Amino acid sequence: MIPEAQRSGTLHPLAPCAILPPVLSIHLFGNPRIIQDDKPLTVARRKSRALIYYLAARGGPVSREQLLAFFWPDLDRPAAQQTLRTTLHGLRKALGDALQIEDGSVTLAPDVTVDSRQFEAGLERARRPAPTPAAAALSAALDLYQGDFLEGFSLPDSAAFEDWTAAERERLRRLAVGGLSSLAGLQAADGQYPAALATLERALAFDPLQEDLQREALRLHYLAGDRAGAIRRYAHLRQLLDEEMGVLPMAETRALYDEMRTQQSPASATRSAIGTVADPQACLDLAIDDLMRAMREVRAAAARVAQSMPDATKPAGR
Repeated sequence: MIPEAQRSGTLHPLAPCAILPPVLSIHLFGNPRIIQDDKPLTVARRKSRALIYYLAARGGPVSREQLLAFFWPDLDRPAAQQTLRTTLHGLRKALGDALQIEDGSVTLAPDVTVDSRQFEAGLERARRPAPTPAAAALSAALDLYQGDFLEGFSLPDSAAFEDWTAAERERLRRLAVGGLSSLAGLQAADGQYPAALATLERALAFDPLQEDLQREALRLHYLAGDRAGAIRRYAHLRQLLDEEMGVLPMAETRALYDEMRTQQSPASATRSAIGTVADPQACLDLAIDDLMRAMREVRAAAARVAQSMPDATKPAGR
């Protein structure tokens, strides 16, 4: 008897003879990797890999004109077009239908998974009411951040790619810091002070000079009943700010510390400096804080260099 599936010309998707398309995932956090069917896919040419990473991060069609200007700005147009055609031909052989090439644009197939895009989508979902608690959604998204964007990868002959990589890396770092700050706030609101502190430590690993997060860590130490830990953290922060920037902690931080030292339950220790969800404005605020901090660092470094240089108006000693 001929099976019904064969008589109708259709096969069950799990039938042994069914051919499934290869599953492609691209990891852009940490050392970048291309995984096909759970195995690393080797793409020999560095610029070809860079093009894949760029398409993966963009998440939509990119015009050929943009790719020409981005990757081969120094070639004349006919040579650049031929190089792009050759590059895309090689990538199509390696990636198959996962690389979609149209007359005027190039993109990756919608079913290709990219960790950086999943990370951003997860943070966005955590901002909206959903069946999954925000803390769980945030934690799942943040677990995707396994290192800086395209860590250790560069394309020295393409200034545009290098600039784009640096900007994306910094933007995603700020999103991670914002997400970790939000998760710590949610954990603290639920009374999970040790977990909130551990989350803040992850955020501070990006930059220990984030004084707003250091101040929140002081509060969490105190709320967890660890006044000695709060005092040690303040001492370390003060030393760090002095060594790195030549400044004291902010007035708000000093006031909080003084309250913790002298009172049993300082009112300010119960007020969190952290919001409940990561959003672009919070990341922008962090960027402005970091910019101001960087400017202070540059001024302090310039002053130290000026002090260390000999006075040009005085004759050199014999």
